[in-house]
Amino acid sequence: WILIYGYSGKYIWKAVAWAKRHGVDVGYCSDSNIRDQRRDLKLLAKQAVLRPFFRLIDACFATSEANSEYLASYGVASTRIHRMPFAIDVARFSRDALPPGQERPFDFIWAGKLVENKRPQDFVGALYELARSGIGPIRAAIAGDGALRDALQVQARALPASCSVVFH
Repeated sequence: WILIYGYSGKYIWKAVAWAKRHGVDVGYCSDSNIRDQRRDLKLLAKQAVLRPFFRLIDACFATSEANSEYLASYGVASTRIHRMPFAIDVARFSRDALPPGQERPFDFIWAGKLVENKRPQDFVGALYELARSGIGPIRAAIAGDGALRDALQVQARALPASCSVVFH
């Protein structure tokens, strides 16, 4: 068996051709889904290319129902579509999830010399615009030293309360 992910790389088409010449089965997986399908001439062209491609595939491994529907829309028989778990550890990310209604802070860092031509004041200005737009909370770090450090600290102190800046 060889297992391929997707169809768009030339190397994938070469691997499938090699496998078919040598009697090796081909497994296919991707995260494409029916909900992302185009509805124009490009879809017709894609159908013309992918229907024959999928006839070369021995087994398709679908990560979701929408992925299964996508494969079926290109003529893959349901007997060749096998569900597999999506490779995301939901339990791990759930442990770190915040309670509903609580927002995770946005983190930003600026590193460099605090001099005019590096324009660190634009970074603090962007933090202001983000905070003013209601996004937040925002945490930022400015790592560096230079002639603008004192002015930047004054500028940072004037930021909305939802934005905290630490200088290093």
